[in-house]
Amino acid sequence: DRRLDRARFQANLSGLRGPLWLLLFPEGRLNWQGARDQSRAFAAKSNLPADSHPVHLILPRALGLFLALDIVYPQGLEDLFDVTVAYEGIRADQIPYDVFLPDRMFFDAEYPKNIHMHVRRFPIKDIPGFSDSDIATLSQDDRLLLFDVWLNRMWLEKDQLMTQFFEYGELGTLTASEPRMRVPLIPHSNDWIQIALLFSAAYFLLRFYWSVVRFSFSLIARVLLSIFDFVGLEPAKKQHAANANTNTDSGMDVLRSLLFGGDSIPGSTPGSAGAAPASLDTDPNNLATTSGVGSVSVQQKRKPIFFVNLVIFAALISSTALAVCLLGLPAAILLVLVRQSKAGAATVQQVHRWFRAYVRHLERAFAAMLVLIAAVFLRGSVLVVTGDWDKIDHSKKNLVFSNHQIYPDWYYLWLFAWFRNCQADFRIVLIKVLASLPLLGQGMQLFEFIFLNQKLAQDRAIIHSNLSTAVADGPHNPLFLLIFPEGTLNTPGNVSKSRAYAEKHNIKNHPQHCILPKSTGLFVTLQDLASDVNECFDLTVAYGGVKADEVPYDVLLPDKVYLEGKYPREIHFDVRRYEIAKLPGFRTSDADTAQDNDGVAPPAIKEEFDAWLRSVWTDKDTKLANFYATNALTNDRKEIVPLIPRVEDWVYFIALFAGFYVILPVYARISYWTVVVGWRIAVDVIFAGLVQVFGVSRLTVWAAFMVYFKQTVGIDDVTILV
Repeated sequence: DRRLDRARFQANLSGLRGPLWLLLFPEGRLNWQGARDQSRAFAAKSNLPADSHPVHLILPRALGLFLALDIVYPQGLEDLFDVTVAYEGIRADQIPYDVFLPDRMFFDAEYPKNIHMHVRRFPIKDIPGFSDSDIATLSQDDRLLLFDVWLNRMWLEKDQLMTQFFEYGELGTLTASEPRMRVPLIPHSNDWIQIALLFSAAYFLLRFYWSVVRFSFSLIARVLLSIFDFVGLEPAKKQHAANANTNTDSGMDVLRSLLFGGDSIPGSTPGSAGAAPASLDTDPNNLATTSGVGSVSVQQKRKPIFFVNLVIFAALISSTALAVCLLGLPAAILLVLVRQSKAGAATVQQVHRWFRAYVRHLERAFAAMLVLIAAVFLRGSVLVVTGDWDKIDHSKKNLVFSNHQIYPDWYYLWLFAWFRNCQADFRIVLIKVLASLPLLGQGMQLFEFIFLNQKLAQDRAIIHSNLSTAVADGPHNPLFLLIFPEGTLNTPGNVSKSRAYAEKHNIKNHPQHCILPKSTGLFVTLQDLASDVNECFDLTVAYGGVKADEVPYDVLLPDKVYLEGKYPREIHFDVRRYEIAKLPGFRTSDADTAQDNDGVAPPAIKEEFDAWLRSVWTDKDTKLANFYATNALTNDRKEIVPLIPRVEDWVYFIALFAGFYVILPVYARISYWTVVVGWRIAVDVIFAGLVQVFGVSRLTVWAAFMVYFKQTVGIDDVTILV
């Protein structure tokens, strides 16, 4: 299309300033055998004389070169140079395209030793179609026709030069008067300088871009963390008070601990869930193995597949978490605004119902990603389910408690919830430091996971605030609340601590494959949910491939499970249902004495509930012993659940990233205009105010700022004149 091509040339070549070296290939394509056949067929179809077609070339196309000259010539272009190129080492019956393929030239060293170039200069004003008289008197079509005839004639002359080259090995007239120059392809000193400057600039730009990316992700994480702190059901003042009493390890420290293992989670309160266990060895030289990330060596040599899996796994997790956070942020902001407004409790509760209804879809999409991880990284894994699993109703509120052996427990329990179609209502009671995980922490806050400080005085209010809101949501928003009564992982250090506690309090028959449960958290949770929940479920979890004398925590570390392919092929769940109305402290006979004025059960009721929970754990330990002997927790009927994504999972997963694709440019524009407007306010308002109030200049303020931070680079050579 001539008009379209002219518009493109016009857009690229109009208004040029400075030197120009514009290269065009009038043939329009490579000179290979198929192109030669097409060119000869075109010549025959156009009734061109047989001797008018080149032997070694294909016919040129005049339109592109004509349009380029027609646009650039009025801008001062004076000359057109025709370059004929020939490659040494080719016979007349060969096609250069077949001989000098790029892979042969650059990788097999089969390249031409000499490249011949013959240059001819043509003043544009002497070219047919571009003389002053032609431009003034002829139409563009007539000028193009004249130019086409001239170009074809020039191409025949070029073809004669190629014939001469194949016969004599030289281009040109072969006379001594014609100037020749042999140019060795060796970099000049200026070339090395340019290369050094290029890579230096690339290095500094990459560092700058990497800093921008790191800063952007850090800023997004901090903003999300700040906003979701308000979204949490605990009042903001109590949140800050709780934060003041906890350690402040970075989210990356927590993530590193979760991935590579350790007896403790950074930031957890000593002596509480997630904290470092008491060690029987008090040698100071051994302290390094019982804190931080634990005794697991992460310096072992990894196979290449480990790093491939790590990149894919991290990309899948982080991108999904980012998509969830960004898509959930508008709903979170709306909830914050309503809570901070003077709206009534009924309005706030209604908005929260809408919030949960929306977030449930995001949580379902995140759970779909978890199933996809199982299909990709844990191929062939199945859930083996026994007991009262069919009593778990996805349309109701369910309280579930389980033993805690390995970090991926939460992952497999979420898959169990997926099996019961409860994955959109999944919540866990966790230690507060996990909220600082980059992106994942903000996502868990969005899903309204319950984060505790391991201090009953503070945690009682947190649990009550979260669960009272869940109860007020009514049947519109179901619940699958998971609690680990043990409060920490079943590691050798924690087993020693649990046995020491049992010995101190004269508790007999300590479990062999579990640690003693802590009943307070479960009891308080039951108190808050008893009005809306009639039953609770005990889950016993066991992993195939683990022997009785092995510690599941050591065998199934997250990096081994997800990245090294050392995962359990069978994950066994035994479900037992308990009616809450029959539990100590919740029976009809206990109604008048269930709790005192502080909302805590009297000692007698609490001790009875403790004894009941320990009996549940004794039964659990018996099941685990039976599992290690027979590879089955019980003899009940089994339900085998393959971990394969369903159609619904694919729909939600694709919809999540489709929404992410749509909303990401919106956040980009908001961020851009926030920076622009903020900078303008800082420059025009703040600096202008300083100048007006104190009579100082912007340079004075900048120098003072630099001196304050002891960054004196660039200040020594600046003199401030007043």
